[in-house]
Amino acid sequence: MTPSTQNLVLSSPSDGGRSWSAHLATNLGLPDLIPSWYLENFYRKGNYPNDHQGLDSYSSPMASLVLTDSSQLTADGFEKLPDQIISCTNNEFKCTDGSCVSLTWKCDLEPDCSDGSDEVECEVVPPSCSEGEFQCAYPRCVRQEFRCDGDDDCGDWSDEDDCPKIGGSCASTEFRCNSGKCISDRWRCDEERDCESGEDEDSCVEKRPRTCGPDEFTCSKGNCILKTWVCDGVHDCSHGEDEGNCEATCEENQFRCGKPSNDSATSRVTINCIGRKHVCDGKKDCPKGEDERNCPKKVPCKHGTVCKQVCVIYPNNTEGCSCYPGYSLSKDGHNCHDIDECMFETDPVCSQTCNNTVGLFTCGCMTGYVLRPDGRSCKALGAAPTLLFANRVDIRQVSLNNAKYTALLKGLHNAIALDYHYQKGLIYWTDTPRFVIADVIRWGLESPGGVAVDWVHDIFFWTDSGTRRVEVATLDGSQRVIIASSDLDKPRAIVLHPGEAYVFWTDWGPKPKIERAEMDGSNRKIIVEESLFWPNGLCIDYTMSRLYWADAKHHVIETAKFDGTDRKKVISKGLPHPFAITLFEDAIYWTDWHTKSIATANKLTGTGMKIIHSGLHFPMDVHSYHSLRQPPYPNHCGNNNGGCSHMCLPRRSGYQCVCPMGLKLQSNRKSCDSTPEKLLLFARKKELRIRQLDKGPNSDVDMVVPVDGIQSAVALAWDSNTDSIFWTDVEADTINRAFLNGSNQQVIVSSNLESPAGLAVDWVTSKLYWTDAGTNRIEDLSNLDGSMRALLVWEGLDKPRDIVVDPIGGYMYWSDWGEVPKIERAGMDGSMRAPLITHNLTWPNGLAIDHDKGRIYWADGGTKAIEYANLDGRSRTVLIGSELPHPFGLAVFERKIYWTDWDTSSIHTADKLTGKDRTVLRSGVSGLMDVRVFHRGRQPVQSMCRSQNGGCSHLCLLAPLVLGAQSHTCACPIGIKLLDDKKTCSLGPMNSLIFAHRVDIRQISLDVPYIVDVVLPLPPLKNAIAADVDRKTGEIYWTDTAEDLIQKATQDGKNIENIIFDGLETADGIVVDSTGRKLYWTDAGRNSIEVAELDGRNRKVLVWSGLESPRAITLHYYHGLMFWSDWGKNARIEQADMDGKNRLTLISDGLGWPNGLAIDRAAGRLYWNDGKRKTIESSDLYGRDRKVIVRNVPHPYGLVIVGSHIA
Repeated sequence: MTPSTQNLVLSSPSDGGRSWSAHLATNLGLPDLIPSWYLENFYRKGNYPNDHQGLDSYSSPMASLVLTDSSQLTADGFEKLPDQIISCTNNEFKCTDGSCVSLTWKCDLEPDCSDGSDEVECEVVPPSCSEGEFQCAYPRCVRQEFRCDGDDDCGDWSDEDDCPKIGGSCASTEFRCNSGKCISDRWRCDEERDCESGEDEDSCVEKRPRTCGPDEFTCSKGNCILKTWVCDGVHDCSHGEDEGNCEATCEENQFRCGKPSNDSATSRVTINCIGRKHVCDGKKDCPKGEDERNCPKKVPCKHGTVCKQVCVIYPNNTEGCSCYPGYSLSKDGHNCHDIDECMFETDPVCSQTCNNTVGLFTCGCMTGYVLRPDGRSCKALGAAPTLLFANRVDIRQVSLNNAKYTALLKGLHNAIALDYHYQKGLIYWTDTPRFVIADVIRWGLESPGGVAVDWVHDIFFWTDSGTRRVEVATLDGSQRVIIASSDLDKPRAIVLHPGEAYVFWTDWGPKPKIERAEMDGSNRKIIVEESLFWPNGLCIDYTMSRLYWADAKHHVIETAKFDGTDRKKVISKGLPHPFAITLFEDAIYWTDWHTKSIATANKLTGTGMKIIHSGLHFPMDVHSYHSLRQPPYPNHCGNNNGGCSHMCLPRRSGYQCVCPMGLKLQSNRKSCDSTPEKLLLFARKKELRIRQLDKGPNSDVDMVVPVDGIQSAVALAWDSNTDSIFWTDVEADTINRAFLNGSNQQVIVSSNLESPAGLAVDWVTSKLYWTDAGTNRIEDLSNLDGSMRALLVWEGLDKPRDIVVDPIGGYMYWSDWGEVPKIERAGMDGSMRAPLITHNLTWPNGLAIDHDKGRIYWADGGTKAIEYANLDGRSRTVLIGSELPHPFGLAVFERKIYWTDWDTSSIHTADKLTGKDRTVLRSGVSGLMDVRVFHRGRQPVQSMCRSQNGGCSHLCLLAPLVLGAQSHTCACPIGIKLLDDKKTCSLGPMNSLIFAHRVDIRQISLDVPYIVDVVLPLPPLKNAIAADVDRKTGEIYWTDTAEDLIQKATQDGKNIENIIFDGLETADGIVVDSTGRKLYWTDAGRNSIEVAELDGRNRKVLVWSGLESPRAITLHYYHGLMFWSDWGKNARIEQADMDGKNRLTLISDGLGWPNGLAIDRAAGRLYWNDGKRKTIESSDLYGRDRKVIVRNVPHPYGLVIVGSHIA
């Protein structure tokens, strides 16, 4: 190293010849160190470069912030970006601030420019909001789910007007913000706005001042804040007194240039500071060169000098010794020794790698980087870097050096966290109100806060402060494992290092901390826990193996090694509310909630802080997007997934094969069991969960079954033969099925359900039984896929609730909590019905059978007890009669009984024989419903139903034992009669009603003693309005006004044909002439009545004038007449010959909306209903002898004559 300046040595006779050293600069102009013991003593003697200032003691520059002239600072203390001239393309709109946005965003009712200029001078056209949207006061529509969610989605807050107070799931020690976010109760009324809208500081009662500690500052209202928050550029006291009377001083390791200056516009005292190492380095760093005044000068060494390298003389004519660059003066004051510049921690000389030699050092760069001309910092190769950031309503990509934005995703609800897989071009993000990690994980999330992608092993991790877990899944979400679930409170940010197999996360619960674990969850440890409050952002410097984090409450950004040592503050001023951070090259970037901006600074020193993007909607997570942010590392799992049958998770020393919830890892440590053995299943309102019963990894946690669309799950059942689970949804009125892993989800019953409350599986004949508290029926499916539905009990039921079956004895049992609560039983074929328990019941909820002991158990939410009796109802016993607030679901397995409790939101277990050894398995789970135990120990039963279906043509049902032997009964699907042989069902109803139900066509059999409609097996329809039957062939014809079609099919749903498929607008009425083989219909859109052959040929318009809104149509073939209703402005009922001739009006007064028409041919009368007048009336075929048959009928529509009855 050839020196351009020299090291200086000073010998002072006044202090006994003690010497000091000032190591200044190398030929590269790199900043160097001035040791504090030299500066303190030299300047203490009055040898100041400026005669008006001293120099403070030296300390780590990691806590420094170089202040610039106030004219270059914003109000938040950030350096302004220089004005840039940006040229927008023809496809872009130029905002008044000079930035460019897509031209398609102009006048889209959503401000995209920071100043909203893209929404100025727009033609205001009141939008027509569609179903599922909310009309803002400002002319725009937003999604209905945005209403009352705490966010200003309309832009004028009208979507948040008149909203009910949000309930919540925050802990008792937390405060719920309007946005739904939970914060510590300690932050309530602490003079700092922690909720986004500051409601945590509203309605605060004046507190009695407490005595602040020695490390605290007392605000004017008496509240206490940390002293480190004083004069940090952020108002922490309500009146900002912590930022008043602040002396403009430099950091301890800095030198002040000139005197402080006052900015009249901002009333702010500003100073100019430089690093002490730049003092007397031969280069003027202060504007007026104050740093180079009164510096020691090199002089020729005299003969016999003791100086080994350089002689100097100081302004006070004191002589001394110094050293060449790269050397430091020894304690003897004249010898020199090599300085290891690579050991500098306060201000590293190299940004990445450093190699020290005698008198020299060399900087280097990691793979993918090249050394910049300064010889110190490194530049990334490849494409230009960009930033990806979540902006709540969208995810944007922005460049680092201009204001051009690219919206990658728009129309999001509340995008918080994001990460990417550079090589695969994938972006992952969380959307918290929807509780999803978009497109990948949709189940079992409550408040996902952070997400991190492992680009080497193709897995990703996330934190969830709601479930208090850290989880990992494959990139497609198909396999999922919990790696941490204990001792977590509010896990937030998460990052990982695939090469080291480390995953790091922050937790800002009552005991804030930063934790580290290997990627399989092993070797978990807390690495930082002191002086943390609200650790938000987290990122890794892969080149220097360091961890960075932001603390929004302490207003700092810090860094440490991966083990938490060597902790340093990077930035401690000008950080109102940092949220997320990222790195690229030598810069750190962060988002800030208060300033609504993205800012940057040097990652080592914190200097050069400036805002690079401002005026954002609500900046959340941020990531630098570049291939070098995801450098290549060896795959710990190798090329074959480590030989694992399921997931391979990296460890520092290799890898670990892991299994999904419910499956065990086999002895070979590679393969998982193909099926689970013992699982606890339980239903919540919006989800189903499973939990391992066998002790093992994650046996104390539960996992959500990945199924979609649950609105209000109540009952559960399972089948180990097919590894299936079944559930009822009382809001969607459906019965559903899926495999335990969530695949093959299907709705198996969707019609004629009102409140399906109980569910049970007959594992012998593979049938599903259920109760319906709305229809007061008990039904059965012959197949678990939903086919062949049979009605078993329909009389004398009053809100039947749970149901269990005993295929061993051939009985089914159900609870009924109507006016006279009871528990009943009957054969599984519906025979031999008898009451079992009829007294001292209030709300008999869950039922369970103990097949080993021959007992039935029940839980009563009214008597607050769990009881049991023999299967014949005798020997009734109270098992647990105290401390049961509201038991609901119930299950028995092996020696234990399990139950859910509505009031305590918990799952409990106890000994099934004594009720003792009570244990809470799960607490704090709101919306709990049914509980079941999945296992493979169901007793096999021999039954004739398993041999040629017991000789039955359709359903073979188990029946009570006869002389101790199994018996069975043949049954038929709903609406079909069993023939006299008691084995064969008729081909179909001989007499039935057919009606259109918009999305389907339904049939009601008149051959059976009950009235139940059955959905015909047709493809889904869109808007089926009218229907009729060809009485000769049984074929069904119907109109679909959404598809503008008239179609036909056989009653078994086959042979579907389009009969009329063009020239239709609103075909509201249809009638089949079974004798003349013609089809007639009305069309309210074309105002016509037409006829065609039954196959659609020879189409002809019969009536086309004088019609306003023709609706129903019917025929009297033997009289050759057709009748139709018209509910236009002049409502009427008309008649004409079947060829359209001899038209006349029959009824024209006293009509509102004449809908259905029907003819009683035997009596020679015409019937119609009126939807507006709510009546059913009749007259003779000429409109005379008019009579009201029924009044107060809610909006009658269709009408038919059945014998002596109307329907």
